[in-house]
Amino acid sequence: MLSLKWVREHFVFNTEKYLNCTFENNAEITISALADGEYMDMKMNTRQLIKHADGKVYLEQTVSSSGSMAELDETITICIYLETVGDKVKCYVKNPYGDDWIEGSLEMIGFTSLDQLVPFHDQYLDYTYFTKTSYGFALGQENAKRYFMQALGASLEGMGLDLNMDDAELDMFAEYYVSDGVLSGMRLNADFAWDFMVEGRFATIKESATTMLKCTDYGTTVIERPNVD
Repeated sequence: MLSLKWVREHFVFNTEKYLNCTFENNAEITISALADGEYMDMKMNTRQLIKHADGKVYLEQTVSSSGSMAELDETITICIYLETVGDKVKCYVKNPYGDDWIEGSLEMIGFTSLDQLVPFHDQYLDYTYFTKTSYGFALGQENAKRYFMQALGASLEGMGLDLNMDDAELDMFAEYYVSDGVLSGMRLNADFAWDFMVEGRFATIKESATTMLKCTDYGTTVIERPNVD
């Protein structure tokens, strides 16, 4: 098991190393649900490219979705440029149908702070979940299930549903890659199935997810300022 000191040095407290870097996030999720004889499904692919350099951030995100549960059966790409001016963050969004940029806000694009754009910002877990490996550390099957069930149970509780671990199946692992004292990549695979009763009716949910995160070009990333003025 990892020591708290090792995790602090190699994981949690290295955010300064992400001030200049290029971050890629590729995720694929498939969900299917059967309730009261009605079948629903959805497949979603997300690709994010985020560059950090000199107080500026460039974000390019492409999302495609399909299936009966998808709000939009299409591919959408957004490009965002952010820069810090004094104590304020200026946000610009590229017109998807042209080359012009319009001024916006973090909230408008689904974020509340620049911290949410920092690589691996949402991957910080209690160090006791991890096991040290030759390439970094890992979240094994038992600890992965423990974490996943706690996180999912909390969200379902807000929906009025009670998750019983005995009724759920989870096959999950996560690998975290450390290079030169900094977290540089992660791979997560998860397959989840849950049978439950809601309002006296039987329902089942299945979900499969694959996420690959990679951080490169530390100290060499360059962002060209678009024509936002």
